[in-house]
Amino acid sequence: MWSVEVTVMPKPGINDPQGEAIRGGLRSLDHAGVISVRAGKSLRLRVEGESREA
Repeated sequence: MWSVEVTVMPKPGINDPQGEAIRGGLRSLDHAGVISVRAGKSLRLRVEGESREA
């Protein structure tokens, strides 16, 4: 059994409305130094197989 962690992020240059909303929220909480935010997803999988390549 293998544990795999996959991080999925928007492609560079693609609009990220969720990241912009988070940045706006942080700025409203006086974190004005935050220049940009990119929001993504992290997935943790448990995979059966004899090797990592299987």
